Amino acid sequence: MSVDTGALINLAITAINASLPFIRGKAPAVASAIDAVTAAAPVVAEVYTDLKPIVARTIASLKADPTTAPAQLAELEEAEKILDANFDDALAKAIAEDEADGG
Repeated sequence: MSVDTGALINLAITAINASLPFIRGKAPAVASAIDAVTAAAPVVAEVYTDLKPIVARTIASLKADPTTAPAQLAELEEAEKILDANFDDALAKAIAEDEADGG
């Protein structure tokens, strides 16, 4: 049996997003969501770029939670940087390829 990692990450992020209204203000649950999202961010940035907007929204929601500690905020901000850097790199590569093709 083959596992579709992208589908699995999408499912996990979707489940986290669905649970956000219910875990708001509950530090242990928020911490678990932060752990999952920050672990997924590098994989999303490298391989599953179509999930970037979903992960970015999840990060923004977790950053807004009042129980998110300063260290957790730093983790979330680092995950954002990973997502953004990869996007910026991909954009620069696409522009360079277009220019090389005469476009």
